[in-house]
Amino acid sequence: MLRVLEMSDPEELFSDIGPELRPLEPAAPDPGLSEQETMRRVAVLAGRNRPPRLSFLGGGAYPHYVPAAVDAVMSRGEFFTSYTPYQPEVAQGGLQALWEYQSMIESLTGLPAANASLYDGAGAAAEAMLMCSYGRPGAEILVSRTVDPRLRAVLSTYAAARGLALKEIPFEDGATSMTALAGLLSPLSAGVIMQSPNYFGVVEDLSRAAVPVHAAGAFLVAVCTEALSLALLKSPGEAGADIAAGEGASFGLGLSYGGPGLGVIACRNELVRRLPGRIVGRTVDMEGRPGFVLTLQAREQHIRREAALSNVCSNHSLCALAASVYLAVLGREGLRRTAELNYRKAHYALEKISALPGAPHGKGRKFQAAFTRPFFNEFAIRTPDASRLLRELEDGGIAAGLPLEPDYPELKDHFLVAVTETHSQGDIDTLVDALAGICE
Repeated sequence: MLRVLEMSDPEELFSDIGPELRPLEPAAPDPGLSEQETMRRVAVLAGRNRPPRLSFLGGGAYPHYVPAAVDAVMSRGEFFTSYTPYQPEVAQGGLQALWEYQSMIESLTGLPAANASLYDGAGAAAEAMLMCSYGRPGAEILVSRTVDPRLRAVLSTYAAARGLALKEIPFEDGATSMTALAGLLSPLSAGVIMQSPNYFGVVEDLSRAAVPVHAAGAFLVAVCTEALSLALLKSPGEAGADIAAGEGASFGLGLSYGGPGLGVIACRNELVRRLPGRIVGRTVDMEGRPGFVLTLQAREQHIRREAALSNVCSNHSLCALAASVYLAVLGREGLRRTAELNYRKAHYALEKISALPGAPHGKGRKFQAAFTRPFFNEFAIRTPDASRLLRELEDGGIAAGLPLEPDYPELKDHFLVAVTETHSQGDIDTLVDALAGICE
């Protein structure tokens, strides 16, 4: 195995794990512990964690309040242990829940067809890319550089395996450059992938992008990592997108140390046979009674095997159920009000941070909005030596934001701040006071 991987030492398999997280020497095996002793040992280890008392981290994972009803419904055994509903006569409850989920996603995305979910947002975006390139080997896919860097890495992996050429579209003032987009489009272009709100929190002009994309004969894919924005912004379908894909974890899943995710994907009717995964349909039986079944199954591998469009052997039905419950509990008005809270609190935070005068007599550190474009609940701040500032605040128990330099070297003195309904005005003021207290 090492020879095939061109490695000389098994330790190279773990090179992605930082040295600060790896033991200096192999741990000695413990003797058998009782349940009580094990629980005590785990509690001691957990006590070594030092989570921040306040966190404004975002960058694709956002804290949102999850109503108790979500966990209550998810914990029911008939949902919690379900797998694949290939036998509709014994899976009507699960099928109906997934059908309701699809209907809600269709409403939010403004597109007429959605599947019963995928594993996560990055996988959904990759599947959307494959939908664009179906029947066009060697096609080009244009990807905006404002798309989440982790998501772009997944796209690159999928594209390499399928022989697709990825080209990046540069950005201006935090948004995709329309001039660059127009210059990169060609007869080889099969799809254009843009994220809105993008990685900088900026709302992209999808309607403007759709015109040249469609004129070039390509599909427009609208990616989203903050699904709550769909309750407030123009839907991808209304903006002219052919496919909407992204992460739906904001709908009732919580952060959960990074997972699980919820892959959301929807499309126009003419692309529905390219849609991966399961699609639940509503029908009637021989006596006219309504029922639910899996439909258009010829796309899946249990029918066509290796000729299937995409080998999605399972999905996060439980996560889709959580999203369904969350959306049903909040309702259309509640979801919009929650999104408005996110918008207003984030804009309040930017206003307060931008107004900081620096050190006494107006000297010292300044904080400026990095971009002038509209944003939803996340924004970028420019300030000198941002990485050191964030480390100092972290020592004080405040995770003020994510540095942009590791993924965008040209944005060395920039960091992202995310604000949601979980942050009170007091939390925001505490962040502002902490920033004001760190001056040159």
